[in-house]
Amino acid sequence: MIKVLSYFMERRLVTNMFLAMLLAIGLVSFTSMNREAFPKVTLDKVVVQTPYPGGTPEEIERLISIPLEKQLRSVSNIKEVRSYNLENVNVIMVFLNEGLPDTRIVVDDIKDAVERTTLPPGTITPTIEEITTDKQQVVDIAFSLKKNPDKVPGTEEYRILRDTAKVFEDKLFELNDVAEVERFGYRNRQFLVEADPKLLNAKRIGLNQLLNALNLRNIDMPSGVIRLNGTEYLLRTRGQFDEAFEMRTVPIVGNATGFMTVLQDVAKVFDTYEDPTIYERFNGSHVIVLRVWKTETADIITTANAAKTVVEQMKERHPDVQVSTFLDQSSEVVRQINDLILNFITGFILVVAALFFILGFRLSMVISVAIPSIFMIAFTLIHLAGLTINTITIFALVMVLGMMVDNSIVVAENSFRLLQEGQPRSQAILNSLKEVVAPLIVTMLVISSAFAPLLFMSGIIGKFVFGIPAVILIVLFVSLVFALVFLPAWLNTFLPKQSRSHLSEDDEEQGGFGKIVKLYRKTMTIALRYRYIVIGGFTVFFFGLLILAGRFLPFILFPSGGEDQIDIRTYAVQGTTLEQNLA
Repeated sequence: MIKVLSYFMERRLVTNMFLAMLLAIGLVSFTSMNREAFPKVTLDKVVVQTPYPGGTPEEIERLISIPLEKQLRSVSNIKEVRSYNLENVNVIMVFLNEGLPDTRIVVDDIKDAVERTTLPPGTITPTIEEITTDKQQVVDIAFSLKKNPDKVPGTEEYRILRDTAKVFEDKLFELNDVAEVERFGYRNRQFLVEADPKLLNAKRIGLNQLLNALNLRNIDMPSGVIRLNGTEYLLRTRGQFDEAFEMRTVPIVGNATGFMTVLQDVAKVFDTYEDPTIYERFNGSHVIVLRVWKTETADIITTANAAKTVVEQMKERHPDVQVSTFLDQSSEVVRQINDLILNFITGFILVVAALFFILGFRLSMVISVAIPSIFMIAFTLIHLAGLTINTITIFALVMVLGMMVDNSIVVAENSFRLLQEGQPRSQAILNSLKEVVAPLIVTMLVISSAFAPLLFMSGIIGKFVFGIPAVILIVLFVSLVFALVFLPAWLNTFLPKQSRSHLSEDDEEQGGFGKIVKLYRKTMTIALRYRYIVIGGFTVFFFGLLILAGRFLPFILFPSGGEDQIDIRTYAVQGTTLEQNLA
């Protein structure tokens, strides 16, 4: 191994070219890594939701829940199934076995089992969704009226809000990184028919006749083909209502003489919207909210900036509507990246200052340049490991920032010491590697053994924290390789070929750092003289701290505090209307 290290040390051009190539690859990897709030994690859960309008919990359990559960028993790799039978809907939570390499196979089997289930008439098609973090929330956009925003909007006012939100939604879907735009407070359009009982009685028309006439008219279906002059044409019946006025001329009854009663003779038709089941409010204004979700491979900062750019470009076209953005998830990622950069700069300055105080200007600058170099090379392996820049990996990078330069300090300081003792530069560096290579490898293995078990932690928490040990181990490995392979070539370039003065014991105690060395030497002399007392005292102190920690130090996996959102829930008596809740 020493021969290999000696080869890289002596052939400085080859070593520096190799390093430059690694740095270029690392820079490309860093710029191409996605930035997101949380790592991509599969939660090993699948939700099957089956709406059954008008069904009671007892009916839903008997007609939907039990048949679905029987079919799901045939699916393998299912750990547990939980059913929740509510009014109008059945929700089944399927828990998968942990550690599955590909959950899509199990999800497809669940879909097949649901399709095989015989459900009662009137059941809406079940939805099957796997719970993952692949699709992440980016930013929310609120639309409110500038005039009387605190009042519940009427039909025409709501139409303005809804049409504006629809235009923005269509524009947001043009962005390649947008996976979904979720709507809140967005009510479906409906045509309301208000029949007059007196007119119905006068015309001898029943409600069933009226409903049947509308159903037979409101259709859109294929009607076969027609062949004409050797050409085949597709026929299609297009009769679905697009506007309310189209319904007013629908014939209800007629006779042989041509007399006909149409819908507007017995009823009024209103172009309106569904009754609200929830009111969305933002800063005291009634709003429609669009929530933007990004795709799995999209960068959250890029997606958020693109969405906000669309908002800024289009808001001027709608002067009656106030458009606001909130819950921007990219801002937290930007803050964390800025914190990492600040910690990096602070650590860099402190390292340079400490090394300059101890080793002088030349060695301190050589070692300081190692910090960004190790970072860039490490980003290549982090990217290859499938990790992204998120809360977890940034935390790991901040944690390992102070450890990455330790190996380089040991190699550089020991080489400089041997150089001061009179050895030639190349020989001093080579002898330094012989002395420290084994201790450095053992040190890295010991530190790695403390983090490696986190790689195999099971459960959802294990999947979330996987990035911490992975990033730390990668950076420690790169730090070791850099200190043994690339740093010696730098030292063989920037250190003097021969020290002008030889280091003696008295020289070590000169200057500011010499006082620290002198104090340390006296402390160690006393500790070695009374070694049994020191060992005994340290043992008592150590186990005493363990007892105190076990007695008074509580274990909290996730500490409270630092929340940026507060949820307030109020409960009213049954039958309370939305308007009363607003009062």
